[in-house]
Amino acid sequence: MSIVVSNKQKIHYELAGDKGPWMLLHPPHLIPMSAWKEEGYVRQLEKDFRLVMIEPLGQGLSDAPEDSSHYTISSRIRHILDIMREVQADFAFFLVSVWVLRLDFKCPKNFPEEFAH
Repeated sequence: MSIVVSNKQKIHYELAGDKGPWMLLHPPHLIPMSAWKEEGYVRQLEKDFRLVMIEPLGQGLSDAPEDSSHYTISSRIRHILDIMREVQADFAFFLVSVWVLRLDFKCPKNFPEEFAH
């Protein structure tokens, strides 16, 4: 289990792949880090990238402080930079999934009567 301490908070992350440039996989709020594996992203991307799957503060094995100041954009950027420093990545691609768009496309497919045009 990989942990980096950023701003006195433990942030959990996992690595996959061993060649190519770094790519950070950051899940949206309330989507578990494991979704990257379950949806097949890791299997495809680890062929060409060194992946860092981040479990953001407040999710999974990362700390979940009650003080809202830990959840600001600048704090979250600091967490990412500290993880990059820990894995010695000077540069990384950044993949963020917009799961709402997936819902838009899957709703009509899975529930055609409810979402008929």
